[in-house]
Amino acid sequence: MSEAWPEALQAARAAVDADWSSTDAHRELVQRASQLGLYAPVARYYRQAKADPARAEVATAQLARIEKMAVAAILTQPIGERVAARGSRYRGVTLVIIALVVVVLIGLFAATRIRHQAATKAKPPARMILPNADK
Repeated sequence: MSEAWPEALQAARAAVDADWSSTDAHRELVQRASQLGLYAPVARYYRQAKADPARAEVATAQLARIEKMAVAAILTQPIGERVAARGSRYRGVTLVIIALVVVVLIGLFAATRIRHQAATKAKPPARMILPNADK
């Protein structure tokens, strides 16, 4: 197992490696993983251990414990924290809509300004027509 483990779990893993039959060592490893929210490396460790027939039974039992603990941790986490952790699923759509609204507003402003400038452009003074001026 060449994978780098977080320091907080290394000692507990070493205890399990030293005495695979010790239920206390397994309990300590799973408990530390739970406290730190580091279920993935421990689950991977036990999945790899299942390949060894001598370790398969214990590894399967520990995997089941880890799975239950991870699911419980996710389900007991407040919904606001779950959404904040993964981000809003509509963030991209919201940004596109905001950008479109800004572009439309700029276009309306520019059109109004051009229309206003055209209306206020200096016109030549109107020629005054006086009655009987042609004669």
